[in-house]
Amino acid sequence: MVEEKEKEIIGYYTEDGNIYCVECINKDNEIMIKIEKAITEEDSEEGLYFCEGCEKEIK
Repeated sequence: MVEEKEKEIIGYYTEDGNIYCVECINKDNEIMIKIEKAITEEDSEEGLYFCEGCEKEIK
């Protein structure tokens, strides 16, 4: 039986449509409340994502 590797979470969408990296979310509890959907490594193949907090590219 092949074990599935857990998807690495690289960022999150919030309910207002913004995207944040894990580092910025950990710094701001208000962002945590708004989290709606995780962005995984597989999603990052579809396009570029930039954090609304620190503006770095989420890879």
